[in-house]
Amino acid sequence: MSVLRTYSSPMTIKTATSRLFVTLISLLTTVLALAASLVRLTVTLVTGLTAGLEALIGLLPKRGAQTSKGEALRTTRPNLRIVPQDDNAAKITFALIGMGFQVPRVKAAVASLGPTVDTNRIEDSIKVCLRSLSTKAA
Repeated sequence: MSVLRTYSSPMTIKTATSRLFVTLISLLTTVLALAASLVRLTVTLVTGLTAGLEALIGLLPKRGAQTSKGEALRTTRPNLRIVPQDDNAAKITFALIGMGFQVPRVKAAVASLGPTVDTNRIEDSIKVCLRSLSTKAA
């Protein structure tokens, strides 16, 4: 059995030329399909990279704007509340509001502490406010 393909009719210039054109057209369509796949892959990669860069650019502070650390945190985490470091009344207020107490009641309780807010330990002041908030709720 012969591996070579045998044709019933002898190869003529006309049949050889037509087979050459068919092979070239098949090759051309395969190359075009490959190019289309490469273009789709490139578009997908560029779209993903663009989205990632836009997300990173959104996290950066605006050029020329002076931002403090608190402002930078507020832009990246909008629900974050920055508690002042030296104001005991604000610390107590934020702590009690974070526990779920109503804002007007908390402010009234902290205001009732008066000047002892800055002299007492913060734990003791919170306990006093919790007592006053619990008696008002009852």
